[in-house]
Amino acid sequence: MPRPRTSEVHAYGFIKDNLKILGWVVKNPARSSDGQVYTQQECLEDARIAEKLGARHPENIVKLSENEFYVIEAKPQRDRISEALAQAQERYAERINESTHIKVKIISGVAGNDADGYLVKSKFLQNGVFRPIIVNGRELTSLITPQIARILLETNNPVIRDVPVDERIFLSAAEKINSILHKGLINKNNRAKVMSALLLP
Repeated sequence: MPRPRTSEVHAYGFIKDNLKILGWVVKNPARSSDGQVYTQQECLEDARIAEKLGARHPENIVKLSENEFYVIEAKPQRDRISEALAQAQERYAERINESTHIKVKIISGVAGNDADGYLVKSKFLQNGVFRPIIVNGRELTSLITPQIARILLETNNPVIRDVPVDERIFLSAAEKINSILHKGLINKNNRAKVMSALLLP
């Protein structure tokens, strides 16, 4: 039986929802003064980006500063994660980086769909080379938070140690876990024990 076709359209909501949870303002920067996230062709409203990309565009471009950007490209199957990351780099970041005015310093590839789940890989541009982002000794497997983006740009180093916990993201995750346990009819007095048992090696 042929494998069902999936579209990268499914990743659009995943990316936008996660960027919002991570603390980015998911509004078009060309239309909102506080906006940070271009979706699809919105990035072409920035003439500097349009000059380098023509009619092509990635899923999202995040505005890190007036001249620095973060490119996100998606593919519909998890096994295409390397392709998504390569296209973010070669098709979009490297072309934008030909500009003398703007630079893409961070890229992410997202691969998957709602049924199979998603994989994310990211890289940072250091000395002209995109290198995997390592946080606390492990390769990062999520989209970039504003906090991590700021550290990467300030240190110009893709290796980050001792990242402070973002309390807002921590509380959001805790609320989701608590909701799941509640729906699973786990008594509130036993939820800490259940979580402890899940964390045991």
